[in-house]
Amino acid sequence: MFLCPIVPGSAVYLFAGVVLGAQSQLDGRPGFAVGVLAAIVASSFAKLTACVGQYLMGYLAGQSIKVQQMVGVDKVPTRATEKILKQPGLSLGKVCILVAGPDFPTSMLCGILRLSIPQMLIGTMPVILVSIIPQVLVGGLITYQGSSADDGSSSVLSMVSTAVTGFAAASQAGATLLFSWRIMKTVEQDSEELAKPRPEHEAVAELTKQDCHVGLVTLKRRFRWALKAATRMRNAHQSTVVRHSCRRKAHPGRRKEASM
Repeated sequence: MFLCPIVPGSAVYLFAGVVLGAQSQLDGRPGFAVGVLAAIVASSFAKLTACVGQYLMGYLAGQSIKVQQMVGVDKVPTRATEKILKQPGLSLGKVCILVAGPDFPTSMLCGILRLSIPQMLIGTMPVILVSIIPQVLVGGLITYQGSSADDGSSSVLSMVSTAVTGFAAASQAGATLLFSWRIMKTVEQDSEELAKPRPEHEAVAELTKQDCHVGLVTLKRRFRWALKAATRMRNAHQSTVVRHSCRRKAHPGRRKEASM
């Protein structure tokens, strides 16, 4: 499911909590807590494995110069993101990008930029605390039956589920704002360094120049076609006016007869 670009990680975590949480409460099963723990472990393993798979897809796609151009590997914002992601360990900006960024594009970008896989996985690990555990717990609480089914217990579970959902949403929003600010700050501080040409990006820069040249030539051709069309329309209009004027001069009596 993670390898499908349109499937968000939240859906996978919630689904795991619902399925394993419900199955663990059946007769002869280990219980709700064990089911939730199993869902957390399974979701974490699936997330990290998917990151490696998406990284490899990006690595292979990044061998194309056209893909590198589309991503903008020679542009300042992309290089600012690369600089943050190359920081070792659990730096705040790096963690926010890997945790709050979209699953598929973020991991593929790491592959296109040829980043370190172990460092990528280290920066992704906090997703277990801020996203996987809360959303698996929410999915599990949906199916939780418990020993008592009174209204008081149901209301408490509902409050816990709402609080956990709010925590996950707030963490995601805060991390998104933080990594956006961190990228802009890096662009502001290191724009001159990031804008310098790099030998590994010469082919991308050359392709960009060729595309600009082709676009300029195409624009000139379209302008010439439009100018020729306008000139022909003008000449046709002038020819019509001249022919009409010559006919009126050649047959002046027809106008008088028509007016009578």
